[in-house]
Amino acid sequence: MASMTAKESNSTPNLDKPMMIGHRYYIDVKKDLPVGNNLKDHLLIFMSYKLNVSWAVNQEKLNNIEEQENYILNNKGIYSGTGCDALLFAQTGKESSDRGSPDVEVHFFSSAPEEEQLRNGLDQNIKDEVLLYKLEILLDKMVADASSTGIRFLPVYLHPKSQGTIRLKSKDPFDYPALDPNYLAHQDDVDGFVRAVRVVQDIASSTAMQKIGATLIPRVYEGFCDDMEFDSDDYWRCYTKNLASSAFHYSCTCRMGSANDPTAVVDPQLR
Repeated sequence: MASMTAKESNSTPNLDKPMMIGHRYYIDVKKDLPVGNNLKDHLLIFMSYKLNVSWAVNQEKLNNIEEQENYILNNKGIYSGTGCDALLFAQTGKESSDRGSPDVEVHFFSSAPEEEQLRNGLDQNIKDEVLLYKLEILLDKMVADASSTGIRFLPVYLHPKSQGTIRLKSKDPFDYPALDPNYLAHQDDVDGFVRAVRVVQDIASSTAMQKIGATLIPRVYEGFCDDMEFDSDDYWRCYTKNLASSAFHYSCTCRMGSANDPTAVVDPQLR
């Protein structure tokens, strides 16, 4: 499923109800249900750390024929891992504690981002040409700061309150839908990332991490949060709003529930 460009989103009619969409495109509406409402997704941000050791994985090591042979013959070496070396779940907010479940997830990668990875992600995810131009300038600086002997933490806020929509753009089943994630529209989602950042920093400041020289690579670039005090809560709010990326976990637009639930689309038997 592909998202829209900015041009497409501006030209898409603002239709709030599925029945209105059906009538707009002359589709026979069998039952008026809230399909396409309450769109949710997980966002993540990148936090890169430099190390004073050389065991971190990088592209040069991945291209090493001996590493590839070691995995093929012995099932050992860097290829025996999944890329994501560890996961951490944490309760950081009052709602999370009251609920008894985590609201933050942190992915740990024993490798720093390579230039090719960064550029491929940019090309695939950004379609707006003006924004792409600005981010390409930013990317040049990010690549210059990246360390080939570094590690990455990817904090994720698990329970976003922001709600998006997915709507038909035509009656053609092969036409991409109009996808509006409405990311970070709720302030609690932004503040949740600030707490997630502090979880990462607590890990990085541990004795074990300091023994290998874990040092956060600052992300202070012209036009991107450079008017904020680095590492302040406002800086991380700004960072999140400008540089958060989708984890592509789109969900919640076809809710299961009872017949008395006005937000439900299917019943517990998926009918």
